[in-house]
Parts: sequence; structure tokens; C-alpha cells
Amino acid sequence: MTGANHFEPFAPQKAASWSLYIERLNFHFEAHDVKADAKKRGILLSVCGNSTYALIRSVIRPKLPNELSYEQITTAMKQYFNPEPSEIVERFRFYKRDQRPNESINDFVAELRRLSEHCNFGNGLDTALRDRFVCGISDEELQRRLLAEQVATFDAALKEALATETARLESIEIRTGQVIGDIQQIRTKPHKRRPREKETGSGQETERAPNRMSSLRGPARRSDLSI
Repeated sequence: MTGANHFEPFAPQKAASWSLYIERLNFHFEAHDVKADAKKRGILLSVCGNSTYALIRSVIRPKLPNELSYEQITTAMKQYFNPEPSEIVERFRFYKRDQRPNESINDFVAELRRLSEHCNFGNGLDTALRDRFVCGISDEELQRRLLAEQVATFDAALKEALATETARLESIEIRTGQVIGDIQQIRTKPHKRRPREKETGSGQETERAPNRMSSLRGPARRSDLSI
């Protein structure tokens, strides 16, 4: 049980996430078989650090730490550090999100899932993801096809979009002879200027001779004036 009392303190000054801290602490309790609420509360208050303990006392005032359960303390601190976001604002951000230039399908979907976290879609999450995905995808031809097919679920729309993206990249690979992972690098690789051409003669490199016509435009030679 000794190991259960060792855990890093919480560092709010470093923009740490209270929710992630408590999530990890709960796994710590699980790993050390800590189940009693009083034991969890005691470990939290002893490892969280001096500044965080003082903050906890301020947040739960006029109650004292030993008067509240572990769950009550962690919930109060979560509300302090992470106030509940506005559902309207979160949905606004979700519905405004479009696929960005050079953003892959998987990255776009991951961002939509993240933005939906506080939208409270409930059972309507799949429909919301499908609608925003189809409306926000940047490939207009794929978008028209998905709209025409009236895909029923988000997974169906995602499956077809991934297949289309893969086929497009493979087509480029076939035509260019480059593997898929290098295609984007080639597109963004800066163009290098060709070095100045040189001629070789007698085993040594010499600069290309100037144009003959330019030499005729120079000053007249002495032999040309004495006729």
C-alpha cells in the first residue's frame, strides 16, 4: 500500500488539466486497489501539493476537506478549473468546422469528434457527425456523390470517403511512380535552380564564351582604323 501514497502534485500554474489529473489518479487507485472513499480523499489531499490544497480549501469553503467526500471535492474542483461550456457555442464551433486544405479525412474526422464532446448530441451524435462530415468535406465531387446516395450513417459516409481518398493517392502514385508517403513532400519541395552550364576544354572547365555579336559591338580595333 506504500506505493499508493506516491503521486505527483497537481500544477495549475503550468496549465495542467484537473480532469486528466484526477483521471490518472483514479487509475493509480485502481492499480493499488484503493477503494475506500476516505482513503482516496486522504491520498488526494496529501499528494496534490501545498498550493492546490490551499485552493481546495478556498473553493469548498465554508466546508472543510474532511467534511466532503472524495467525489464532492473532485467535482467542486472540476467546476472551478473547467466550467461547463455553453452547449450553443460548442455546437456553433462544431457546425462551422470544414475540412481544411491538405487535411486528411482521418484528421478531419478526429477534429469533428473532439468538437462534439460538449455538444450533448446524445443519441443524435451519429447523425450530427454524418451531416457535418458530408457538408464540410472539401472534395466537391465526393460531396455530390455522398449527397446523391443519401448515405444513412456516418460510418457509411466515412468508409466511402476513405476509399475515395486512398484511390486518389494510389492513382497519383501509379502516374508519378512515387509512393503515397512521398507525394505530398514532392508537391511542397522547393524548386532548385540549375547550376550555370560550363564547357570543358583541354581538361579544364571554362565559362561559356560570350556571344560573338556582343564582341562586335565593342570599341573598334586599331587595325580596323588604319586603312
